[in-house]
Amino acid sequence: MRLKDVYKTQTGRYVMRMKSNLVILLGLAFLVSCGSKKYQDAMVLANVAALKVAATLNEYISENRDCPNSLEGWEVTSSGIELEYSGFGGSEQHKYPISITCKNDQSFSVVVKYNFDSGTWVTGGKGESTEISYGHFTELQTLLVPSGADNFVIAKQVVIGE
Repeated sequence: MRLKDVYKTQTGRYVMRMKSNLVILLGLAFLVSCGSKKYQDAMVLANVAALKVAATLNEYISENRDCPNSLEGWEVTSSGIELEYSGFGGSEQHKYPISITCKNDQSFSVVVKYNFDSGTWVTGGKGESTEISYGHFTELQTLLVPSGADNFVIAKQVVIGE
């Protein structure tokens, strides 16, 4: 075999290997794009849960001037100066941790963690407007949550931008 033929053979195999790798990468990209819709839908549902519990806390604090001792469907993880609750929100396939803090000063925060550096924070309390902050820690966006707003519409706007 001549060196020229070996080069052609190796190049031919390399090109064939690159073609099959490209097909695999395109397939993975398609699966990820389909999967990202499922993740986005789960994030929306987790944010709906966060907005619902924020509305519940807001109502309870307004009526009782104190944090609730328990929240239905949420596990109490700490008490004392602050009451802390935890749980999960999202879909059956994709769940996100949600932590709730209610302070003696009648303020609260509800945090949905998508991953280590992004999530959603719903804050409010007695005499305060409810706000939702979202995005990565370094580039947070904040949106005022109007009283009586549709939680699904707000959650979808936060996650998808619609």
